[in-house]
Amino acid sequence: MTIWLIGGTQESAELAQAIVSCQWPCVVTMTTDSARSLYPIAPTLRLRVGQLNLETIHAFIHIHAIHCIIDASHPFAVAVSELAI
Repeated sequence: MTIWLIGGTQESAELAQAIVSCQWPCVVTMTTDSARSLYPIAPTLRLRVGQLNLETIHAFIHIHAIHCIIDASHPFAVAVSELAI
């Protein structure tokens, strides 16, 4: 079971830390490279920088075996939230 954490915010970094402490596998997505520094380095945590779209999201979910999604994106990041839904 892999968690997809839609991130890029300080709140998502706090969630990532909690997920890491439970040793659950997680992929955090963010749109900017500068957001990488928010997240801990851990073997169970993978980071992906870049936007997802309709053409790439299905492969992303399949490749990473996503079983649940936590949307901790910025309130104005409507596109990724709608895409995840």
